[in-house]
Amino acid sequence: MLPQPANLSNTIQYAVTAASHGDIESAISAYEQLRFYNPKLAATRFQLGVLYYQLGSYAQARGYLQTALAMPDFTPEFRQKIEDLLEIVDKKLQPDQFYGFAQTGLSYQTNASLSAGAQTVLASERPSTAISSRSRTGTGLARSG
Repeated sequence: MLPQPANLSNTIQYAVTAASHGDIESAISAYEQLRFYNPKLAATRFQLGVLYYQLGSYAQARGYLQTALAMPDFTPEFRQKIEDLLEIVDKKLQPDQFYGFAQTGLSYQTNASLSAGAQTVLASERPSTAISSRSRTGTGLARSG
């Protein structure tokens, strides 16, 4: 890229590689260089808009995306991508944003320990029969058998 700064394919390759490795600032620098040598490329302005969006600079992203729409060298699909991203950027630029989260759920559980019949419980290494608290009053819950 450095020996031939006007070479479109080298600069694009560098910018794509930098962006894919998370070096957004280097990618922006490469695309700005492309914009200097080829100011009428809508794809360059679109990429700059995307990169500035990733950085959180929504006003700059919006500016590049709007100028990309004014360029004559894009397809209808490309125009749709720009408009979709512009819609997202415009929402990010809204001063009053409301976010919410709601969750609901239902739960049902039976109490298996209050069954009607007696159950065998192993206490002190000998079996005993547990008596339901509904069928017997008093302090003891188990009797030996």
